[in-house]
Amino acid sequence: MKKHLKIKNNPELTKANARLVAIKDRVTSVDRKEAPASEAYVVKYLNGKGTDLETALSLLDFFEPRITARVERLEQPLPATA
Repeated sequence: MKKHLKIKNNPELTKANARLVAIKDRVTSVDRKEAPASEAYVVKYLNGKGTDLETALSLLDFFEPRITARVERLEQPLPATA
């Protein structure tokens, strides 16, 4: 059986790693625990050291909507007080 080789010079993987690094500061500890990968992998990918494009894209698909929802919620006006 052939061993699955991971491509190191993949421009798509480079872009995905760059996006993960860019959102790193907005990923909460709860996000990391609930991510579809182990915390060790999440930290590795958020530091731009990802080696698998599918994993990187999976993490982006998981984190980006959560971050967007938090930002939108924080941008909502405060309710009026009496």
